[in-house]
Amino acid sequence: MLTKPEREQNARISEIESFMKMFHEDRVDYLNNVKHWSEHEDKSDLNFININNALTSLIRDRIHGYYFRKCNEKGYITPVELEIVEELFKNYETMGGNGVIKREMEVLRNLPIHE
Repeated sequence: MLTKPEREQNARISEIESFMKMFHEDRVDYLNNVKHWSEHEDKSDLNFININNALTSLIRDRIHGYYFRKCNEKGYITPVELEIVEELFKNYETMGGNGVIKREMEVLRNLPIHE
């Protein structure tokens, strides 16, 4: 038979074991959540990159396919067209676009401006 101090000590040990088991379970849950969040964040980053690339492509197509070709055929650009294409190009550059469109913008900027 155990003495009172031994019973009290066993009760404290049991409480500590219970706490350690609960702590371990919480830790496992936390690590699983972190792993899940990390996977979700990776997907979000990839989605952002894909959306950015798609928008950049659309802006490039609009500048080249509409403004550059149309204004070159006409031989001039209107103030409104120039304002719109400058705004598109500003967004295009901000999103990481460059290259051919930059050269086309120089051509558009050098066209005569007519109403």
